[in-house]
Amino acid sequence: MYEWVKNESRNPYVTIYSTNITLNRSAIEFLDNPWHVMLGVDRAGKQIAIRPVSEEEVQDGLVSREECYRISIGRSYGRIANRSFCNMLDETFGLDLSVESGRKYPLYFDEREKILVIDLGKGETV
Repeated sequence: MYEWVKNESRNPYVTIYSTNITLNRSAIEFLDNPWHVMLGVDRAGKQIAIRPVSEEEVQDGLVSREECYRISIGRSYGRIANRSFCNMLDETFGLDLSVESGRKYPLYFDEREKILVIDLGKGETV
């Protein structure tokens, strides 16, 4: 009898590098093709939140353009390139992003808030 093994690549995760945050396809699917994103930090909880932002929210003044980060979406990933934000994460949480390959973290989608939440307490070097 076969034991069917779950495809781990379908689990949503993010990899944080010294210059960018890269989300796998499973994580991007939760964001529903955003125009930009907002990034939030919970210092006490050691978490990062990613909130999708539509162009209409910015045009209608619901979200300030200064709060938005550009996200590039490819076929198998999404990338938020911002060295200063990654440096702030490294300094604030001691992530040691000097590692070439980055650090991989699990994440989940908060249905109520409509945000992706990254748990920095559960990272690993990849």
